[in-house]
Amino acid sequence: MERAQRILKKFSKILKEQGAGPLFTTFKGYVTYALYDRWKVRRLRKFPPRMVKNRILFETNDDFTDNCRALFDYMVANGLYKVEQTFTDGIEAAFGNMLAKKENRVLQENFRVVEYLVFTSAAFLFICGAALIVPFAEVYTLGISDVSYNRPLFGMLMCLNQFLFCVRLPYHMLVDAAGHFKQTRNGAIFEAFLNVIVSVTLVIKFGLIGVTIGTFCALLFRTLQYSIYASKNILQRKYRFVAEHIALSIVQAVIVSLVLKLIYVPIFSSYINWILYAIEVAIVVVIVLIISSAIFYKQELRILRRKAKVFWERRSKAN
Repeated sequence: MERAQRILKKFSKILKEQGAGPLFTTFKGYVTYALYDRWKVRRLRKFPPRMVKNRILFETNDDFTDNCRALFDYMVANGLYKVEQTFTDGIEAAFGNMLAKKENRVLQENFRVVEYLVFTSAAFLFICGAALIVPFAEVYTLGISDVSYNRPLFGMLMCLNQFLFCVRLPYHMLVDAAGHFKQTRNGAIFEAFLNVIVSVTLVIKFGLIGVTIGTFCALLFRTLQYSIYASKNILQRKYRFVAEHIALSIVQAVIVSLVLKLIYVPIFSSYINWILYAIEVAIVVVIVLIISSAIFYKQELRILRRKAKVFWERRSKAN
């Protein structure tokens, strides 16, 4: 009873100081811990990790992981997200400057370029990541045959979730630069609520996969909500663009997967084989992205070439 009172006081303090969005996020954390994480921790205490051939193995019978695979997938996907995030540092300030000067045409033009670069770079990173996680796990667990360590679904879902995190960055930054926090607050509340509902519904049957699906549903909603709001109320443009971008990214991923099935896939007996295969995957992804950009992003490429030309001219004059 005393513990429940402490939790309620904490919720009240978060609601008062930070608002409803952080409150729902905290609530989701408590629910996830109560339904899944606490059981997982108890099992890890009962069956602690052990080292086998320089590999960390977890003695579990659910899909959390048998060889720290879920942790590895998260680290890979989150690391790729951080790489993408470094490319967008400082853009929010530039958006704010354009909005303050009411340079609407310049804002729309620059936003199209940023949108194209973010979607294209995110597609490259996470298509490669999704294609290479399973082969890496095969190399990492080479010689261990007590259980199956193949968890492709979780790795792909993690990459998909981090992809959505990346592609919503331009819309998020634009909304923040415009100061439209209150206008998008309800979306943040519903995102947390949707995440909790779907995760709680699926976690019992599907374990961590269910939580990941809940996160995907929430991220997809929030990405669409941010993009629709930014397009309608800040950019004054049609909000079908983000749906087209996401649809094109899906097509790119499907084409890459089909091409990879046609080419020779080596037996992953060493890290050298994996590195060579990673180079093949990267080349295929780059070719697909170049062709799709030439077909669907002609205007963005023209703007990018023009801005690059102006930049180099200014730099040459400065020198």
